Amino acid sequence: MGVMKMKFTNLTAKEFSDFTDRMTYSHFTQMEGNYELKVAEGTESHLVGIKNNDNEVIAACLLTAVPVMKIFKYFYSHRGPVLDFNNEKLVECFFTGLTRYLKRHKGLFVLVDPYILESNRDADGRILKSYDNSNLINQLNHLGYQYQGHSIGYSDTSQIRWLS
Repeated sequence: MGVMKMKFTNLTAKEFSDFTDRMTYSHFTQMEGNYELKVAEGTESHLVGIKNNDNEVIAACLLTAVPVMKIFKYFYSHRGPVLDFNNEKLVECFFTGLTRYLKRHKGLFVLVDPYILESNRDADGRILKSYDNSNLINQLNHLGYQYQGHSIGYSDTSQIRWLS
């Protein structure tokens, strides 16, 4: 069996949808319907991901962009990317490719807020189970991304933190 190669690439709406529709860890903001809404609103939108050597999509991400200082762009991935964050090689390939892609598209800043569980809570907010995401945070820091901590309250620049 050969070595699995991974390639960062643009995805078609169908490739994106076929992948995100079958992933149990994909938030509705990372679905084709949201992409179509963003395009209809006139928001610059990008579908990117990773394909393996069999041309199968193994990671996907919807990014939106807004202009900054007329030249650069601020990119945001609403609850994305969608990928197996336990697969360190996939994480490295995706975020290394994303960094290169954003530089080519005049990205000044990117905000990603993956749909990853930090804790399961009951209706009163008490933690029932916690998840250790420190390896992922450390890996992303090593790849040039900076963890922003836990948001408190509401913000115009990111999604709400608590979901039910």
